[in-house]
Amino acid sequence: MRSVPIPRTGGKPTGPLHAAAILVALGTLTGPRAQAQTQTASTASTSTLTATLPAQPTPTPVAVVPVQVQTSQAEAAAAQQGPKEPTTEAAFETPKDDLASVLKGKDMTGTPPGPPREDVLPAPSAAAGEPRPAVNYDGREAQAASAGEILIWVPRIVLYPVHLVMNYLVRVPIVWTVTRLEEYYVFKRIERFLSFRDGKSIIFPTFFGDFGLRPGAGLTNNNTDLFFKGNDLSLSVGFGGPDFISASVTNNTKVLSDNSGRLRLFGNFVRRSDQPFYGEGPFTSTDQRYNYEVRRLEAGWELRAVLEDLSWISFGQTLRSVEFANDGIGDSIAILDTPEHRAPANCGDEAYSSRPRVGTSRPYAPCGYSDDGGYGLLESRLEAKIDTRDPDTEYRGGSGMLFEAFGSFEFDPTNLSRSFVRFGGEVGGFWDVSGAGHTLALRIYGEFTERTGSVDDPIPFTELPALGGMETMRGFLQRRFVGDSAFMATASYRYPIWSLLDAEIFASVGNVFDGHYSGWSFERQALSSGISLRTSFTRDSSLQILFAVGTNRFEESENDNFKVDSVRFAFGYVKGF
Repeated sequence: MRSVPIPRTGGKPTGPLHAAAILVALGTLTGPRAQAQTQTASTASTSTLTATLPAQPTPTPVAVVPVQVQTSQAEAAAAQQGPKEPTTEAAFETPKDDLASVLKGKDMTGTPPGPPREDVLPAPSAAAGEPRPAVNYDGREAQAASAGEILIWVPRIVLYPVHLVMNYLVRVPIVWTVTRLEEYYVFKRIERFLSFRDGKSIIFPTFFGDFGLRPGAGLTNNNTDLFFKGNDLSLSVGFGGPDFISASVTNNTKVLSDNSGRLRLFGNFVRRSDQPFYGEGPFTSTDQRYNYEVRRLEAGWELRAVLEDLSWISFGQTLRSVEFANDGIGDSIAILDTPEHRAPANCGDEAYSSRPRVGTSRPYAPCGYSDDGGYGLLESRLEAKIDTRDPDTEYRGGSGMLFEAFGSFEFDPTNLSRSFVRFGGEVGGFWDVSGAGHTLALRIYGEFTERTGSVDDPIPFTELPALGGMETMRGFLQRRFVGDSAFMATASYRYPIWSLLDAEIFASVGNVFDGHYSGWSFERQALSSGISLRTSFTRDSSLQILFAVGTNRFEESENDNFKVDSVRFAFGYVKGF
């Protein structure tokens, strides 16, 4: 037994002597060779090593604590014999045990050994060589398919040919092109080039086209928070030739204490010589088209207040000036200005437009039309919208009901005997079958006019209810159907095909009638159907690429004359779902 005292100061080992004592102890534990070398420096098998600390300004007592190190008799005898010269083989002797074997079962950090591997890992999910089951990441049991998930397969199967066309002939080229443009930051570079005011203002080109009408191009400038926060200004111009010019300005300002209101000031001018006229009433034909030139200038204001979520109410006024000319392209409307086709003097009080054609295929001239005249109107309009769809589904239609109603009173400030009221609305139901934008919709639209002034000053034909264009009866050109009242019912299915891009399949029936649906019948309706691609940036408006067809009235099938009356391809801006 050998004692190695370790100096202590204040009860704790300190100083170089403490380290030396530890080295001596470790040497004793490392083996006979180290013990022999250690014993050479020692004069006995049991020795005492004492020391004092260096002189300090204030001497501190040093406690000597003996450390007992166990040594065997063989080791002590070897130490007394002195060191032996190591042989070459002994100097380069390879250890019999590697480090892992030496440390087996030991942890030099004091951490207890870990549990066995089989106690930590779960049991295998499958036997060796067998496929493992699918992982249930959300931790919920599999649920049965809902009714919507089952019903969604009905339009998928029925409309599969349409899906092939929309997917491989339309969607795939668009996705490939847009992806390549984004890969090389084309959109970002164009945006940086066209925007200013730290991105709050931008100028971008616009294009619009419709087979049957003149195409055009233009520029639009949008400004956010211009002049003050919450004020947005939009300017746009369009050009399609010397007789196709358009310009508009719109300023929107947030009002009310919670910024839920909007005050809109607007003005626009348009001059076009390709405006079509097919006649008035339900018995018109697409083959009989006559063009006229119109110059329209209007300015007004509108105040809109949000009722709740997507519901709102608005009131506004518009001052409008309209002039006509016979300089229309193609067959001019002036051809109809003959005694045979001229409207009677009191045409505003009789349904002359709906009389069947007798000995002629031309439509009757518009009631009150004059090639060197025009009119002015001051319109006061009240409009309301109730929409129960979820406002959180910003980019999808969602499920719910839609109710819209409007009414206006209009009169000519320069001729008070010309006045009338206009009213109507729309009701629609929407069902998002899958909850992911696969929406079935049914909408019914109606509009009426009622003359309140003199019979000698009828309602101008350009102010009568009309169907056709980008929003109603889309298989026909704008104002294809013109009459005292209008009816349309539309069924549609809309589903997402890419990010912020939807496909829509629709079918509509509708027509115009004299009075308040005088002579209305299902057989007198025309059919319009087609497919379109629509953006889903917002619910109320979108950009649309449209391909659609329209037919003549169903009653024409009695004479085996029911046929496709119109084929249309167009792209442009559309309002509504």
